[in-house]
Amino acid sequence: MRIVACVKHVLRYMSYDSSGRRADRASVPGTINSNDRVAISRALALKSSGGELVCLSMGPPAAEESLLETLAMGADRAVLLCDRALAEADTLATAYPLSLAVKKIGGADLVICGSRSSDSDTGHVAPQLAEMLDLPYLSYVTSFSVEERVVRAERTVDGFVEEIEADLPAVLSVSHHISERDYPSLAGINRAFSSGSVEKWSAADIGAEPERVGRKGSPTWVNRIITPEKQRVATIIEDDRTQETARRVLDFLKSRNIMIRDKV
Repeated sequence: MRIVACVKHVLRYMSYDSSGRRADRASVPGTINSNDRVAISRALALKSSGGELVCLSMGPPAAEESLLETLAMGADRAVLLCDRALAEADTLATAYPLSLAVKKIGGADLVICGSRSSDSDTGHVAPQLAEMLDLPYLSYVTSFSVEERVVRAERTVDGFVEEIEADLPAVLSVSHHISERDYPSLAGINRAFSSGSVEKWSAADIGAEPERVGRKGSPTWVNRIITPEKQRVATIIEDDRTQETARRVLDFLKSRNIMIRDKV
């Protein structure tokens, strides 16, 4: 069984360039998206019973570090889609090249994604990827198993636990509650960074249509990013007389329309 785990290289903390619209990837270190790390952990557990794990990412050259880490964790292959033509992509223009890459890999019995990323937090890529691959999609999975070409999963929705299943091949996104995150061992790190190799593919390598990738292929874009200002003003009421203090508190609450009754 071939498993493809989608991995996003995210910034350790958010910082923006002078335009105020793009992440400052040149000066801020990156790491594996936390939900994707959970997806890799589940993929490794499934791979232990036999199969191949390919970790796939789309991003800048710095994303190679995250993919080397997946090799250190136990992945068999790592593929990075890295091309200036793919830059400034929204979720739709991200899912499209990822779907082409999955096909170029040779297809997958199971594609595992994190439920959402820590930077954009949309949760769009996994369902869009499933649609483009024309595969069934299982979302926000909290536990799953694979037996006889069927994936059976549970997910929690509005306090209810749903049991769902689908025939393979399929795409699923996992909740961060599904398991502990795996981290590479020292031996794995040494092996990956000394002899590991990340395959790098361009937009042309996967046969992407120029009009469907990058900024051209993105129907949505960031106009501007602002940080809301928080303004909190404390009102301190001090009085040694308990009844008078209570009265002043009530008067204050009524003045703010928080309480309208004179008696409680």
